Amino acid sequence: MRVLILKGRQQGCSTYVGARYYHKTTRFKGKATFILSHQANTTDKLFGMTERFYEHTPEPLRPDTKVANRRELSFASLDSSYCIGTAGNEDVGRGGTVQYFHGSEVAFWKNTDGIVKGVLQSVPDLPGTEIILESTANGMGNLFHQKCMDAMEEDSEYELVFIPWFWQDEYRKDLPYSFLPTQEEAELQELFKLDDKQIYWRRMKIKELGSLGSFKQEYPMTVEEAFQTSGNRLINSEKIVEARKSIVRDIYAPKILGVDPGRNKDRSVLVDRQGRHIRWFKEYKKEETAGKNSQWEMRLAGIIANLIDREGYDKVFIDSTKGWGIVDRLHELGYEKEVVGIVFGEKAIEENVYLNIRAEMWCSLRDWFHNGNVNCPDDEKLHLDVTCMPDEKHTSSGLIKMEAKDKIIEIYKKSPDIGDAAALTFALPVRRKELANTRSFKKGRTNKSSLRSMSRVRKSNVSSQGVTQGVNIWE
Repeated sequence: MRVLILKGRQQGCSTYVGARYYHKTTRFKGKATFILSHQANTTDKLFGMTERFYEHTPEPLRPDTKVANRRELSFASLDSSYCIGTAGNEDVGRGGTVQYFHGSEVAFWKNTDGIVKGVLQSVPDLPGTEIILESTANGMGNLFHQKCMDAMEEDSEYELVFIPWFWQDEYRKDLPYSFLPTQEEAELQELFKLDDKQIYWRRMKIKELGSLGSFKQEYPMTVEEAFQTSGNRLINSEKIVEARKSIVRDIYAPKILGVDPGRNKDRSVLVDRQGRHIRWFKEYKKEETAGKNSQWEMRLAGIIANLIDREGYDKVFIDSTKGWGIVDRLHELGYEKEVVGIVFGEKAIEENVYLNIRAEMWCSLRDWFHNGNVNCPDDEKLHLDVTCMPDEKHTSSGLIKMEAKDKIIEIYKKSPDIGDAAALTFALPVRRKELANTRSFKKGRTNKSSLRSMSRVRKSNVSSQGVTQGVNIWE
């Protein structure tokens, strides 16, 4: 068993794991448990909890101890032991074999490379062994964050368990007579089915911690909130939660497919959007037999061609920043009208507003979520990818730009491929079917005067069947 527990403060996880491993160590022969925490005083508290279990175990069930000190409980008749260590020393726990490993507050560990190569390797890959790593979040880029991201990508032997603060029954507070929820609190109540006592507890805890950001890290409602960093996100997490719970459909809107081909990476991502509804996303891993990038591109082109035939996509926008192989192949197959190659660094349609089309696409994705009444898959991987983009920045000339992808990868240890594919569905405006009479596509290119006209329309209010607020023109 390999489990990651991402949680808020004081939710009983350390107590549960400690009790679980005390039970196993004192009921079976030849078992070794090791507890590792980030600070000596925390380690002492966890071991004190174990000693309390031992002291309160009824006499007939309490095993005799061979060693009983501040760092170890050893049970003579069972040949089992319960030991502790602190993560400051990278050589801690080396040597010997451990069946049960409990890592506490892993996001705050230091010298993690040595720990991964040391004590974690003391747990053999055998049936009956367990590793449970639990922690509140501590930003991004550390060992715990990386392991959680890998687990969500299903690229790990670990399973991620997320425990939001509102699952905790005692996180409620008696209401003052004058209590009224704010609009933000009322929206959260609707999204997460919170009662007034829970929302008042949240209000008081934010006041105690000094900021909403601190509260979200210590008492998260979503995985994304837990791993937030300083600074704002381009896309509001609550808006994504709202979209995840929505059931809106937009069957009269054109069907658009965004494709991030991956190339030198190990996956390609496709995102399907129809108007106000992101219907699905799919990840395709490069098989070991895929061979060179060109071979993989031809295979992906075949997948996309089949989808166009089956789904009847109006447009397919493909990231062609480092090559046009997939686009050229699909054009050769006769999909010139549907398939358009997009270079992220090329000029935006509104070139007096955005530095490049990448910034324009991501801001359009943001506006899509923030305008509300939209629907996306109820999926944490999509949620995290979309919210990893920091808020917009500006060039010296005032143009809007996005954070460089290399910087995002440095923080997240992964590329936001799902977010990029979702943003690609906004690469160029695509009219709704009943309005599709002003567009002209030729060999994957768009009439620029028509596009500039469309970009002006986007800012206005539009009244037409199924269209409200000009942003929906960019379906």
